[in-house]
Amino acid sequence: MLPFLLVYLALALFYLATQQRRLPAHFLIKALPILLLAIWNSNSSGWVVAALLFSAVGDIALALDGERYFVIGLGAFLLGHLCYIAAFLQNPAFQPVSLLPIMIILLLGGVVTWQLWPHLGKLRVPVVVYIVVSMGMGISASLQRPFSWLAVVGAITFMLSDTGIAVDKFLRPFPHRDFLVMSSYYLAQLLITLGFVLSQTQL
Repeated sequence: MLPFLLVYLALALFYLATQQRRLPAHFLIKALPILLLAIWNSNSSGWVVAALLFSAVGDIALALDGERYFVIGLGAFLLGHLCYIAAFLQNPAFQPVSLLPIMIILLLGGVVTWQLWPHLGKLRVPVVVYIVVSMGMGISASLQRPFSWLAVVGAITFMLSDTGIAVDKFLRPFPHRDFLVMSSYYLAQLLITLGFVLSQTQL
């Protein structure tokens, strides 16, 4: 596992260090860490692999300019979240430890929706649907059995990364947006997949 983690870290850091330079094929470089995760999980759940592949498509779409690509990226990540939900709910169970993360996820999703609602315009429906599905992904991670804090923290970190994109697009730009969004995103995907894989080994 260590060699994989080192390569993943190297690819993620390379993109973070060069994302402002807009290198040729930068949108493919952006997706490389996630594609590596998909390869690493190829012997794991097909749902997790599908989630990562949809995420890679979303990465590429969001790296391109234009509202059309934003909507495509949103749809790809929505499908990725649905795949994660299917993976987490293969063996679900509510446990006392599940309550705290579920409350955090509901609070975060509610606050984000409330803040964004007046500013969404014609994208109101797809964005709110995405937020609801994102919350569902976090809640399903909280119901995974055996419970995995790695997966839960990863799901919440994913929501925070998405929140950064939404705040920048619909409310106001903020400093170091690209670095903060992508570093938290790469961390989230790693934690989710590690949490899922390690949890399944305990069954």
